[in-house]
Amino acid sequence: MNIRLKIVFFGALAMAWAPVSAALYMPKVSLETLKTYQPTKPQLKTAGKVAGSVVAAAVTLYIAAQLACGNSLSEIGSFLIEGLKHPTEIGTFSPCSKYLGKALCAKMPRATKKGYRYLEAGAGTGIVSIQILEKMAQNDHLVLSEFVPELAQILRVKFAKEIAAGRVSVVEGDVCEYQSPQAFDYIFTTIPFNAFDVDMTKGIWAYFLKNLKPGGGISYVNYRFFPELRLKFQSSKKVQKLKEVMDFLDAFHAKHGNGFYNVHRNVPPIRVRYFKFATPDLVNVDSFVQKQKV
Repeated sequence: MNIRLKIVFFGALAMAWAPVSAALYMPKVSLETLKTYQPTKPQLKTAGKVAGSVVAAAVTLYIAAQLACGNSLSEIGSFLIEGLKHPTEIGTFSPCSKYLGKALCAKMPRATKKGYRYLEAGAGTGIVSIQILEKMAQNDHLVLSEFVPELAQILRVKFAKEIAAGRVSVVEGDVCEYQSPQAFDYIFTTIPFNAFDVDMTKGIWAYFLKNLKPGGGISYVNYRFFPELRLKFQSSKKVQKLKEVMDFLDAFHAKHGNGFYNVHRNVPPIRVRYFKFATPDLVNVDSFVQKQKV
């Protein structure tokens, strides 16, 4: 039995044991007596075991799902560690899968001798970057932008050969502060816009549009389920903030979108949205940027 099957098997076993142990060892308590009920030490110990089983099962199934999506244990570990350190900047608990990377690259320009320039904003541990590099021509160039210093260092080590060959450069910090010497033919991003406010989101998109060549395109990820769940359980202020971001992105895609693709082999399942811009005038870039300054 390979490692993935073992993880799934023992995770499922732990998950199945949790309700069984609860039914066997935890006493039945009516709603009337729940407020005054005082569990004994053995019962508390059993409850701890049940909780431990549930947590262990959840972690095991999470790792199994990540492995099934093509991620390595080192990538999972690195992403989780940095995610705990920088929850706002990273905005998700899970690294991208290689299948998400392939979907993001679905509409990038075909490799030619022209020498295209690409930008990946929010490159993380480089899972999507690998897919981009596989489709790039030898004389193309990819700029990897990453806000978190530790992840940027992972990218420098991971793509050291490509950096030395001049095919890749790593930019650390806020992508909007990067002064590109040339515009980009295509932009990829997994930036978690749902974790930002609408002004920051608009500012990032303004930067993308100002640094995109006429006829260029953009691929970005749109989390399909978690925003809707957050709308149900968060405070009214946070709900309003999230709705503003979601409404902006939905309206922008409705006007300038070039299709979408749902990626199910990713944790969580995710939607890739595509944009195609014929000319800068099509999106009225100057007006768009001016609105961000008001």
